[in-house]
Amino acid sequence: MSRFATWSTWRRRALVFLAAAFCVALFRAVLPSRTLASNLEENSDYRGSYAPVARRIMQGRGPVLEDGTPLLRYPPGYSFALAGAFAASEAVGVSEERGLVLLQVASFALAALLLFEIASLLWPWPRSLLTPIAFSTYPLALWATTVAGSETVFLPALYACFLAFCAAVRTPGPAVRAGLACGITAGVAMLIRSAAIGLGLLMAGLALFGIGGKKPAERMILAAVILVGSLCAIAPWQFWLRAKTGDFRMLGGGLASVRDGLTFTGPLKRKTITQRKYRREIPVSEGLAELTHVVEQRYSRLRSLSDVAALLREQLRERPAAVAELVVRKIARSWYGTDSGRYEWAIVVMQLLYAIPVALGLRAAWRSGRKLSRGLVCAAVAVVVYSWAMTVVVLSIVRYMMPAIGLLFAFLPALGSAPPAADSGRWRETAVPSPARGSG
Repeated sequence: MSRFATWSTWRRRALVFLAAAFCVALFRAVLPSRTLASNLEENSDYRGSYAPVARRIMQGRGPVLEDGTPLLRYPPGYSFALAGAFAASEAVGVSEERGLVLLQVASFALAALLLFEIASLLWPWPRSLLTPIAFSTYPLALWATTVAGSETVFLPALYACFLAFCAAVRTPGPAVRAGLACGITAGVAMLIRSAAIGLGLLMAGLALFGIGGKKPAERMILAAVILVGSLCAIAPWQFWLRAKTGDFRMLGGGLASVRDGLTFTGPLKRKTITQRKYRREIPVSEGLAELTHVVEQRYSRLRSLSDVAALLREQLRERPAAVAELVVRKIARSWYGTDSGRYEWAIVVMQLLYAIPVALGLRAAWRSGRKLSRGLVCAAVAVVVYSWAMTVVVLSIVRYMMPAIGLLFAFLPALGSAPPAADSGRWRETAVPSPARGSG
């Protein structure tokens, strides 16, 4: 144990990365091949958009549809990541599916490593290992690696953004370099998932909030740098879109998922883009069933977010109880819902089992009385609330919440902290012993 405690920093990082990759590989190995194939088949976004666009990127055509028009339905980041994975798989002579698996495993392992780095800022080794252990065994995070969605690739971008924010608030002064890194990684996250469109603004707002005890002028500089970094990350894509379409466009739009989120109660009875035949029927009130029927009838005419808003305003006047039920169900389903409607009761039980230690960890981190840990608790909770709100707006499934939930695991090591001092209510900074840097 003493030898383990004196491991060098890089050896610790290698341990976390390889152990997380092993967890994913083991999870995929024990799942039936039929389940893996079914998960891939049910992801119409991957089959119909992400993968075909990735192949066109490999061909040198860029992120475009079959007719050559730019990809507007989704941000291009995931397709670019897939193009890299497909190119690598082609270079070594394996299938695209193997390249996809490698991308998912590497992204998951990198996410676990970044969470470990966040935890190491607050808690000493080896207590900080509790964070990657919890994340690498979290069933929802492991399951996300099997569905070919963008969530797993999104994980490293989100956690790198939060890690850079942590570094910024720990650094004296305006922390321009760390702030720029926070903004750039927020922009990368925006390019992978459209739900992250407000991440840069959120992190800038948290910087203005004063986490880290900076002076007002330093807060303003840090917030501005974060915003500049975000704009720098998305600028190439936006200027490319302007050259192709003549306009700047919102990242991904999110319209498809917003519409889909209004018809989660079962397979669509009308032919839209896909009828989602794999979905199970969800028992709802007669009013909500009628509201869903109205949405299906007008599905093809909902061509913008303003059209969706107009429809909901109309239904709020005609069926206020149904709209209220829709909102309440979406708020709740964000924590346990699945696209297919399967395994939801099992997920409820699992979420409750994880919620208890996470809540206790957040409480312990807050009660430690350290300014940094309290500030980062506020920041992490803000990211979760933001993600929750965005998930309620679109298709409300727990897979979309998983990245933000994983961020809370960074506070699990607080469960082993010493009891707070009598004056723990005061915001004070307590030094955390830096990791030993042995020769390995």
